[in-house]
Amino acid sequence: MIVFDFGAEKKQATYSDYLKTPEGGKFQLIAGEIIEITSPSLCHQRVITKLSTIINNFLFKHNISLLRLKT
Repeated sequence: MIVFDFGAEKKQATYSDYLKTPEGGKFQLIAGEIIEITSPSLCHQRVITKLSTIINNFLFKHNISLLRLKT
């Protein structure tokens, strides 16, 4: 049987705790929690590239500009 203790409070991480994170890693301190930021996977990067290409082709085909410069 699994018992969950929802009443247990986690210790809030501090800036001092953040400074103790391993060098070279990417960490953020958000609302008292230290979160490791991981790099996107190769699959994620391919999906983003494909979506960007589809959107850019659509915008170009329909002569839509997201950035309108005043000259």
